[in-house]
Amino acid sequence: MKICIDPGHGGSDPGAEGLYGTKEADINLEVGLILRELLKKRGAEIIMTRESNRFIGLTERTRIANAAKAEAFISIHCNASVNRQAHGFEIYTSPGQTKADPLATSIYDAWEVTFPDHKLRADWSDGDPDKEANFTVLRRTIMPAVLVELDFISNPNMEAWMNQKHNQAQMAQTIMAGLFNWYGR
Repeated sequence: MKICIDPGHGGSDPGAEGLYGTKEADINLEVGLILRELLKKRGAEIIMTRESNRFIGLTERTRIANAAKAEAFISIHCNASVNRQAHGFEIYTSPGQTKADPLATSIYDAWEVTFPDHKLRADWSDGDPDKEANFTVLRRTIMPAVLVELDFISNPNMEAWMNQKHNQAQMAQTIMAGLFNWYGR
């Protein structure tokens, strides 16, 4: 299994910021690094788009994944809204039915099992839970690619929750479980 992990944002692009100053890029990187170690321990080959707090452009992120011939691309993000009460997990694929849809569903299903009390924000209009968007990292990758929105960093309760190392590890483990369920399809 060869996986490209893409911790979103970084460097001059911190992404969204929580009420208490948590930067999305930092949470994305922490969860991505934990996921890398978990997958490596299970024999997966891992390609990281970034391993530190530095800026990597969107086109470069997809070039890294495509050049490595990864079998899956996982972009990790935190959502944000002006509504500080907004919360919930989301997973995106590119528009239409794609090879990424089963991967997205598998991660969504794993999230539902691990975090039964968390809100899951889905779009079931086409028969599966993934939301669809024309994001560069989804559109320009040649392998199944998903963008995971862990939760809303703009929600102070979720910001605090996502800052806890135990929860970061659980999120990474859940993404890994979804990946392995999909890979074993």
